[in-house]
Amino acid sequence: MATQLEKLLKKQEQLKAQIASIRAREKKQRRKDETRLKILVGAMTINEAVKNDNIDGLKKRLNEFLERDNDRKLLNILDEQK
Repeated sequence: MATQLEKLLKKQEQLKAQIASIRAREKKQRRKDETRLKILVGAMTINEAVKNDNIDGLKKRLNEFLERDNDRKLLNILDEQK
């Protein structure tokens, strides 16, 4: 028969596992939310650049911001927005 201490220790481990699971879900949701926000901000920025006829200015700013050549290649997509 398990002692009261053993039962409590088992319960403690179960609670730790539940806490870890909840934290992982929250972290995953936070990453999803941050990604969604970045998409929305990007869409708004592109929309404003198109509306204000400033695609070239946006491309210039992005070119300065981006560090990877693979990312810079994506700037050509903005030409289709003109």
